[in-house]
Amino acid sequence: MPAGVPIHDMSVRLVVDASLVVKDVVAVVDGFPFADCPHAAGSLAQLKGARIAAGWTARVKGLLGRESCTHLVELLIPLGTAAYQTLAEVRFARGDELDDTGRPVRIDSCYAYSEARDLVLRRWPAFHKPDKAP
Repeated sequence: MPAGVPIHDMSVRLVVDASLVVKDVVAVVDGFPFADCPHAAGSLAQLKGARIAAGWTARVKGLLGRESCTHLVELLIPLGTAAYQTLAEVRFARGDELDDTGRPVRIDSCYAYSEARDLVLRRWPAFHKPDKAP
């Protein structure tokens, strides 16, 4: 490739609904090292109908192989997180998803939602359990 010419210039766009179900996947490959590379974009259509949830990364990595492009697949993995965060207000408006015991499933799902943190104390005081001092 001549200097200044991108070896890989590509983008991926996901269209999802409020439940994080993939309605469309659009991949564009504008810069590429081999003439066949742009044809791999169509392989991402397999994600239509998939839901962004636990297992998203494994599902996306399952696309890897002779019909797909490693670089496009790698772009898709963080898009799951981005879509999830984009719809945070929609999820919060629905109210809390609870487990069988009535405990919000978000508790202990990450650092901020740890049962020992202030966020849980503010949102769900009945479920707050401060860390015990050593």
